[in-house]
Amino acid sequence: MKTTPPGHPVVDSTLRAILRIAELWGLSLMCLLTAHAQPWNRTNLTLWLKADAGTTLDGKNGVSRWADQSSRSNHLEQIDADRRPTLLTNTLNGLPTLQFRDDWLTRGNVLGTNLFSSNSVSLFAVQRQLGSDTRTTTLAWRGGNEQRLYLHATYEDNLSFQVGNPSAGGNVTTLQPPGWDDAWHVISCHRNGTNGVIRVDGIAVTPPSVFTSEANANQSADFIVGSDHFGNTFNGEIAEILIFNEVLSVTDRQTVEETLLNKWAVARAPAALPDLLIKAASDTAATGDGIYQLQPESDQIRQESVAALRSTPFTVTVQNDGSVAGPILLRASESATPG
Repeated sequence: MKTTPPGHPVVDSTLRAILRIAELWGLSLMCLLTAHAQPWNRTNLTLWLKADAGTTLDGKNGVSRWADQSSRSNHLEQIDADRRPTLLTNTLNGLPTLQFRDDWLTRGNVLGTNLFSSNSVSLFAVQRQLGSDTRTTTLAWRGGNEQRLYLHATYEDNLSFQVGNPSAGGNVTTLQPPGWDDAWHVISCHRNGTNGVIRVDGIAVTPPSVFTSEANANQSADFIVGSDHFGNTFNGEIAEILIFNEVLSVTDRQTVEETLLNKWAVARAPAALPDLLIKAASDTAATGDGIYQLQPESDQIRQESVAALRSTPFTVTVQNDGSVAGPILLRASESATPG
């Protein structure tokens, strides 16, 4: 006969308590155990706004306060009752969202470094823009000398991600992808040194993009969600926003994107060839899909992402991190079938 070894009373009682909490919140034990592995539980998370937590409502379902779920306490408020976004219940995968109609939330005197670094930031947003609104701003921080952290999604049919002075090279931009208007999307924007990329629904939509100046994050300014400092308000709905003050690794970026896509049931971008990456020849013997530096044999070039190839021609831009006394030879390979 099979016998069961006696359990530890403290361990058993703790496990029962965890399971009870999970039951009350409708969570699985696996969900509780894996939550701490998520990258947004780290100290580099500077802003976490989500419509399913932290909203303070007035008597008309207007959001007077949206509490930051990160440890930075970047809570946003709107004292004008006529300019408060509306909380809509059960609108996206059974979850609430915030409806913006020329409304916004703000926090004054926010130190830039409490949101982003001068040349390193990862930003994620889950939103739906009304096609009738041609100039929108999802979020905005603007200090002196036009130093910015801006996300226009979109502005005259362009996605614009600004980190620094946009006129001095602190901006990457790209045309909005097909099917943008009036549809939900997960936007993923990253600055890693001089390299910039914008991704939509799990696919890079920018060609290799370069920031040519650093941002000055060592100053304070108003931070706004739903508008900018010029009155370009956001008309649509926002479900979630996350900002990290460093660029996430590919693995962590994928984790955040997949979590948001699944949580909010946002459709992934149509199947396309995987992004090609420029890699140093020393990377695992330069095997597999990718573009590899063969000469000189060093790690001088950054890893650059190229837009999905499909069946159209493409251009590869190489940027050196140091001086090179000779040409750089590249080898490109890809195994997916063009489509």
